[in-house]
Formats: sequence, structure tokens, C-alpha cells
Amino acid sequence: ARTGKLSEKGVKFVGGISGWTATLLFMWMPVSQMWTNYLNPENMKGLSAFSMLLAMLGNGLMLPRALLIRDFMWFTGSVWATLFYGYGNIACLYFLNIISKEFFLSATVGLISWIGYSLNPIALINTLSHISVAIPRLC
Repeated sequence: ARTGKLSEKGVKFVGGISGWTATLLFMWMPVSQMWTNYLNPENMKGLSAFSMLLAMLGNGLMLPRALLIRDFMWFTGSVWATLFYGYGNIACLYFLNIISKEFFLSATVGLISWIGYSLNPIALINTLSHISVAIPRLC
């Protein structure tokens, strides 16, 4: 693309292939973790519930952005990582009695609440209007 040998369609095609390949590889990360957990549940004792909660929160925070800019690739990766990498591993920790019922229920309620909030277009617009007012003040 930098040398000008690819057309604009070619640049978009190569960029799309690269983006989807990266997203699909990223999506396999929680699958391998959950498969390892299934094969050897003793490994779960070394897995931090707070790390999984942070993974769920971090990816969940990207859902409104992906919806706002209508980026299906970003949305796919964020939803997958939120549900499988974060929440899926928290569920595995709960079912193996490694974390408390309260932690699991808090994570569940928080995730459902955030997804409901993220899918509400009015709440999304209000949040973005607050952010657009706050950013100039920070600078």
C-alpha cells in the first residue's frame, strides 16, 4: 500500500483479511484456557478470579465503542472475549468451588447490567455526550 501498487480495494481487502485473522486468533485464547481447565481442573486454583474479572470488564467496556462506530470485527472480538474469556472462566472457577457464590453472582449481575446498558442507544448517546464535554476539560 505504501508503494502505491495496490488499489484502494486491494488495501481494504488485505486490511480486512489481516483484521479478521487477528480477531479469530484472539478468539481462540479463551477456548484454549477453558480446554486446559477441562482437562486439568487443578490448574484453575492458580487462575486469578480478579484477572478474569478485569478481562471481562476491559473487553465489555469496548462494546459500546464497537456499536457506536459499527465495527463488526471489533464487536465480535469484544463480545467473545467478554463472554468466554472473562465470564466463561469466572463460571469455571465458580463451578469448581474456587470462588464464592457472591463473587459469581456479582459478576453475572454486573455483566448483564452492562450489556443491557450498552445496547440501550439513549444511554450510549448520553454517555458519549458526557465524555465529549469532559475530554476538553482534561486537556
